[in-house]
Amino acid sequence: MKDKRLIKHWKELEPDKDLPKDVQIALQTFIDNAIMVEEYDLEYLPGEVMTNLFGTISNYPKLRPMLEMLIMDMLPKLNMVLGK
Repeated sequence: MKDKRLIKHWKELEPDKDLPKDVQIALQTFIDNAIMVEEYDLEYLPGEVMTNLFGTISNYPKLRPMLEMLIMDMLPKLNMVLGK
């Protein structure tokens, strides 16, 4: 189901310029792929995108709270998919 408002909102998002460049790229890649999932009504985001995002953020100890928040947000969704 295409949610045009959500897609429009996501297309306006940009990673914070204060973040390290590789984190900005990983976040933008995540956003771009989330847009594609919604636009093309795909079932899930490629695992490589999440692995890259988490791996890149984990290189920066000061970003650990961000990483933990993302993982905690994803766990219920992952459990829902694995439970199918």
